[in-house]
Amino acid sequence: MAHRNAEQLDALIGLVSNPTDTILVHVDAKADTSVHDVVRRRLGQPNLRILPSRGMSWGGWSLAQALLDAFADLCTDQLEWDYLINLSGQDMPLRSAGELRDFLSRHNGANFIDCRLIAELPQPLRGVVKRRYQWLRIELARGPQRLPVPMAPIHRGRVKYYGSQWGMLSRAFCDWAATASPREAGYATLPLTFAPDELVMQQMIMASPFRDTLVNDNKRFLNFGGTAHPRVLRLADLDEMDDSGALFARKFDPAVDADVIAALSARYTG
Repeated sequence: MAHRNAEQLDALIGLVSNPTDTILVHVDAKADTSVHDVVRRRLGQPNLRILPSRGMSWGGWSLAQALLDAFADLCTDQLEWDYLINLSGQDMPLRSAGELRDFLSRHNGANFIDCRLIAELPQPLRGVVKRRYQWLRIELARGPQRLPVPMAPIHRGRVKYYGSQWGMLSRAFCDWAATASPREAGYATLPLTFAPDELVMQQMIMASPFRDTLVNDNKRFLNFGGTAHPRVLRLADLDEMDDSGALFARKFDPAVDADVIAALSARYTG
């Protein structure tokens, strides 16, 4: 999922492209033309697929819908794959391609999702998350808008889990998610909430027959630094990234620190 930094997106696609893998790209419909051009130039690349662009809004259902779009596109009999790993255009791998493949082969069938019970979250986070689905939200062109309609009678206590929107999902789970109804998959009321991308994957895995395959670690490194958004990572953060045991990290920006991106690129292809 990309919305900015055309050159960075182009470099990331080139870095992770492999003939045995499928790369599925979604570009925000509101992104600069240069970002869309990156994908158009790569149209002839083997195993590259493109999702129709949606206008994305931070906190809106469109971010969660992109994951459902990916399930619908990838879960076909014509494609052979074992894991779906969702990335943003500002992510980077922390391990080599061989290490990543070896890790997934040793844990084949596991679903790596950050999944936490909302009722057990520490304060003030628990209150923040609960407020996301307390009132009805509708995503408009200018972003999610809150309406004075209480949602408790609609959710009926179904929204129980929260976590990161980034994960590594098994083919079996994705196949189930691609065919399950919104009610069966536990997300029927989530389009009416705020920031549902941090709720949808969690409700789905816990509503699925694959809940026992959950590994409560999405293998991602982020440093929020006490804010609501992850800070841009630098070369000085590399040791902490390595010590975390994560396989991917975000976010990176060549305008802030291009050296860390170069270091991780060399590691991945080395």
